[in-house]
Amino acid sequence: MTNYIDKSQQPILGNDPVDLETPQGAQWQASMWKFLLFSALGMALFIIPFQWDGKITILLGVLTDTLQAVLGGYVVYAVLAIVTTSFIGALAVKILRPNLHEGSMWAKLFDVDLFWLGARFLGALFAWMIYLQVGPEFIINRNTGGVIFEDLIPILIPLFFFAILSLPFLTDFGLMEFLGTLSSKVFVKLFKLPGRSAVDAMSSWFGAASIGLLVTMQEYNKSYYSLREAAIIATTFSVTSIAFTYVVAKTIGVDNNFVFFYLTIALTGFIAAIIMPRIPPLSLKPDTYHSGKSMLDEGIPAEYSTYQWAVN
Repeated sequence: MTNYIDKSQQPILGNDPVDLETPQGAQWQASMWKFLLFSALGMALFIIPFQWDGKITILLGVLTDTLQAVLGGYVVYAVLAIVTTSFIGALAVKILRPNLHEGSMWAKLFDVDLFWLGARFLGALFAWMIYLQVGPEFIINRNTGGVIFEDLIPILIPLFFFAILSLPFLTDFGLMEFLGTLSSKVFVKLFKLPGRSAVDAMSSWFGAASIGLLVTMQEYNKSYYSLREAAIIATTFSVTSIAFTYVVAKTIGVDNNFVFFYLTIALTGFIAAIIMPRIPPLSLKPDTYHSGKSMLDEGIPAEYSTYQWAVN
């Protein structure tokens, strides 16, 4: 009895068959436990809403709020350090041209094209102008640059810190493949998207739209999504999250009818997600991939049921 199933039954990532090993026995059980535990952790972090300290949030939101409280005013200095290092590192790579290994961490961080070098320069320049209160009023004013620097950045820095560390629980332990296989036919027919985007939909609609965008960016960079698919997901799935919708409902005084309020928004977003991919400009986006070819094949072999293939 062979330890591996036939190659023709293996998941194919890319245009050419890949010789992947399917675990058996104890190895299968260990793989299954990793899938179940880490995927459950990912869903708990990003998707499942609950009430905490009088508000509806997700676990990632609790961690973000905690880190934000710990950092306090020091988060401003973290921002200055990040944007300054980002620009100086990229500039040094452009000028000195060190021999960075392609795909290495340093290459990914600092080896950027001229457009992104300019963007990093402007980011660092604006950050220092706002912090030092030097420059044009329309940049440093409390209602323009101040909103970004004092209101958004203290939230986004802790959020992205935890999100980047914990995103693999959603994307790298089988949850996207499992749910994607189960929902592939539905998502292709309704939204013209691969089933893999089901996790994007959940993390955006029930968790936080910014997290859904992070997942989308990561999947596009891996060539699991085409440019058209990434654009559709980033625009139609990034509806208001449950947590933020609750804040809006409470602000306008309709939190007593929150369930109906949110269902109205969700239904509207669902209808829009069906219509928008079929009309310009989204319908005109090309099906091109970051690496030049698709790294995803969601076909189901004839000898497997949909659920069996999802588990495999």
